[in-house]
Amino acid sequence: MKKRIVLSNKILVGIVVVLLILFSLCLEIETVTVPCNVNKTNMLFEDKLEILYSFDYTPHAPIDIDSDDDFITYSFPGTGIKTDPYIIENYEIIATDSEGIYIYNTSKFFIIRDCFIDTADDITIYINKVASGTALITNNTCIEQITISSSTNAVISNNHIVNYGVHLAGSNHSLVTNNTCKFVTAYNTAEFNNITYNSIVGHSNYGVSLKNLEVKHTIIHHNTITDTGQLPHCNSQALDNGENNTWYDVETNEGNEWSDWSGGPYLIDGSAGTVDPYPLGEPVVAEYSHIILLTLFLPLVILFFPRIISKKKRNN
Repeated sequence: MKKRIVLSNKILVGIVVVLLILFSLCLEIETVTVPCNVNKTNMLFEDKLEILYSFDYTPHAPIDIDSDDDFITYSFPGTGIKTDPYIIENYEIIATDSEGIYIYNTSKFFIIRDCFIDTADDITIYINKVASGTALITNNTCIEQITISSSTNAVISNNHIVNYGVHLAGSNHSLVTNNTCKFVTAYNTAEFNNITYNSIVGHSNYGVSLKNLEVKHTIIHHNTITDTGQLPHCNSQALDNGENNTWYDVETNEGNEWSDWSGGPYLIDGSAGTVDPYPLGEPVVAEYSHIILLTLFLPLVILFFPRIISKKKRNN
C-alpha cells in the first residue's frame, strides 16, 4: 500500500513538472505574425496638430470661389495660367458651417498646398466642375474629406486626412497618390482614375471602394491598406462594383499591400469579381499558440503518463 502511494506521488510530481514546463513556454504567446512591410501608422489628431504648429500658418476665413474673378478678389498670388497658377497656401482655416475651401465652375489653374483645414462639415476641400487639369491639392492636413466632383485631371497628393478620405464623384483621369487617409472612394461616372502609393488605414468600411458600374478603368496599385473593412458585410478591404478596373501595376506586376492577405490572389468584394493578383509583402501567417499546444498535450500526459509508470511497476 505504501509503495503504491509513493508511485502515485511520483506520477503527480511528474505531471506537475510537465505542466510547469509547458506553462513557462506560454509566457510568450504569439498567435499571428505579419511579416509584410505594412505601414500600420495611423496618424492621430494630436499628431496632426504637431504638423499644424510646425508650419507658420496664417489664420483665414473659409474660402468660397464661384468664378475666375474670385481668385482676384481674394488676392491670391499668380495669374491663373498653367505656368503661374493661383496659389492658396499656408492657411489655417477653421470652418463651422461650410467647407473649408470650395471652388466651383472655374477655368484658371490653381494649387492648394500646405494648409491646415478643419470644418464641422464632412468636407474640408470641395472642388466642383473646374476645368480639366487645373486643380492640384497637395501637402495639406485636412480633418475631414477631400471631394473632387465633376472635374477631370485633378491631382490629390501628399495630403494627411484625419477622419475620412478622398471622394472622386463623377471625376475622370484624376490622380490620388501618396496620401494618408482612411479611404478612397470613386462613384457616379468615374473613369481612368489612378489610385496609387496611398497609406489607407483604419476605416470600418472598405479602404478602397469603386461603388457602381460606371466606375471604369481605374488603376489601383502600391497602396498600403491596413485594418479597414471591419464591418460584417466586408469580406475584404476593398470593393469593386465597376468595370475593367485593374488592381496592380501592369508594367511591374505589383499590386497592393493588404494587412489581411493570407496568400494567393487577394479577392476584392463586389459584382466585378476582381482580384489583386500580385499582392505585395508577405501573407499573414497563423501560428499555434502555446496555450493551444498545452490544451492538446495535457490530456495526453494525464492519460499515458500513469500507464507508463504502472507498466514499469509491473516489470519490476
